[in-house]
Amino acid sequence: MRYIKASVSRARTSLSIFVAIMLMGFVSYISIPVELNPDVSVPVIVTTIIHEGISPEDAERLLSKPLEVELKTLEGLTQVSSFSSEGAATVITEFDVSFDSSQALNDVRTAIDRAKAKFPQSTEEPIVQEVSAAGIPIVQIAIAGEGVPERVLLKVAQDLQREIETLPEVLSADMVGEREELLEALIDPAQLETYGITNQQIVQAVTSNNRLIPAGALNTGQGSFSVKLPGLIETQDDLFELPIAANSQGVLTLSDIAEVRRTFKDAERFSFANGQRSISINVEKRKGANLIEAMNKIDGIVEATLPALPPAVTIAYMNNTAPMVIEQNLGLQGNMVTSMVLVLIVVIAAVGIRSGILVTLAVPFSFLFAFIVISALGFTYNFMVIFGLLLGLGMLIDGAIVMVEFADTKMSEGYTKEDAYEEAVNRMFWPIIASTATTLAAFLPMMFWPGVAGEFMRYLPITVFAVLVGSLLYALLFAPVLGSLFGKASGTVQGVNTPSHHQDEVDTSKLGGFSRFYAAILRGAVHSPVLIFIGSVVTLISIVIAYFNFGAGVEFFTAVEPNQTRVQVFARGNFSPEEIRDVVVDVERRIMDVGYYKSVVTQSGAGQSLGGGQGSAPGSGGHHLRGVYRPAHP
Repeated sequence: MRYIKASVSRARTSLSIFVAIMLMGFVSYISIPVELNPDVSVPVIVTTIIHEGISPEDAERLLSKPLEVELKTLEGLTQVSSFSSEGAATVITEFDVSFDSSQALNDVRTAIDRAKAKFPQSTEEPIVQEVSAAGIPIVQIAIAGEGVPERVLLKVAQDLQREIETLPEVLSADMVGEREELLEALIDPAQLETYGITNQQIVQAVTSNNRLIPAGALNTGQGSFSVKLPGLIETQDDLFELPIAANSQGVLTLSDIAEVRRTFKDAERFSFANGQRSISINVEKRKGANLIEAMNKIDGIVEATLPALPPAVTIAYMNNTAPMVIEQNLGLQGNMVTSMVLVLIVVIAAVGIRSGILVTLAVPFSFLFAFIVISALGFTYNFMVIFGLLLGLGMLIDGAIVMVEFADTKMSEGYTKEDAYEEAVNRMFWPIIASTATTLAAFLPMMFWPGVAGEFMRYLPITVFAVLVGSLLYALLFAPVLGSLFGKASGTVQGVNTPSHHQDEVDTSKLGGFSRFYAAILRGAVHSPVLIFIGSVVTLISIVIAYFNFGAGVEFFTAVEPNQTRVQVFARGNFSPEEIRDVVVDVERRIMDVGYYKSVVTQSGAGQSLGGGQGSAPGSGGHHLRGVYRPAHP
């Protein structure tokens, strides 16, 4: 191979490229976004249409059906389904797996705009959500306090939400368990009779005076300026001083006939943290953002808030996924270091210290090369990528071992270091290529796995491909260059140029121990190829038959001890929010009686979802509990 002569003769250039790839890989490693699960595009879009007070039958007739008619005209659509409930309708649109999510969202919104002409006038703006496999909150922040006024907890939660939502890594920070503030007017009927005022007059006065009035601009001849008329009710005093009626004797305001006070709307959603009433903030990170960096910034915001809080207010993290990601990251680093040490020990015991170091360098080089590819493809650092790296770990040093061992054999026969590694490349180039290609061929079909599962699993073969290509590059280029510079040459005939067609025949009768036994087996196998072929086919068929008869079956993921468990409670009937809360709290109490949990988050009410994927639509009756288990069970 001519390229190896050029590489060895220009060793400084080759080493510069080697170091540059290592540095680029390290920079890519520290810049890759870290998250727990792969962000897979699920071809499902959920549209929720809210109309307060509408019955399920009317929701289906007036909301679901008109939207379904418009959605069925879209291209790439595979299925449209819907369900209607008290106060809302939800339409689930499923596209082909090869869909373009941005185009699909635009098409769905266009269909909604056409269908809105058939909706009742008081229907709220439809909510369009794209389902994501990675849409799990990275953390739930629970704000609670025994005996603390609700308004204090709400103020703390609002301040935290405002600060967290400004982070570029955060997609949303939704509050659960809060109640909206409002001004309540308690009208005195006796005062209405005294002043001759009707309820309709009061409603009309509030409605007509709470409007944004665009007054335009005033042209003075020497310039113009905008005119603003106070028309919106923004403060408590604006409502107090709202005029209801007027005559020559004076002006009657709302405060003269009613008592106006601050209060909250009736609760529709409830949140509990470890059995204590709380306000929770579910934080979701933005796609492609680094989970660890996002969590560190959230920690900084919470730490800065704590000194200003009342002593009775507590802020706790629930279902924090950052420690799991950090554990995965440290696990990979530990496995890489352990593998390097083990490879170094095994290879040094077999071929010596210098050769062992040359082979071991294949591990960090292949990993860092893979990080360059992963970063270029826009992948995140998730558990599927980690699994692919660890899977490739056991295969990436094969080529380097073959190359270095063959060169050492040639140097012991009298070759110079340069000639030995050149001969190694010439003789082992295609065998190493073929060996790596057969391994890659085994993972190639996974890259064409259709469906959502294929989108999820494609991280694995691509990562293995990147690792093995890096190992191939190291074995065929950089290992010979490094070996020609730092390899150990023969001490007997150093400098003698041995012909490249040197014979490799070995007298197996002079071997001893296991090597002699293994050579005898190979000699018999070579002389009986038909028998070996038939035996291989019979063994393969026997393994398949045995597995189907005695195996444990097939499952997508292996059964492991879960870190989190979610309980979803459904109920039928016209339950009030308080009744639903009591049902879910009863389930929570029973779960807590079992024990072995670290934390329990309970949320009830319309539209609650603690996990990724499709959540419950408003009014659908889905209510959730999620528990994080302790690491060890007694």
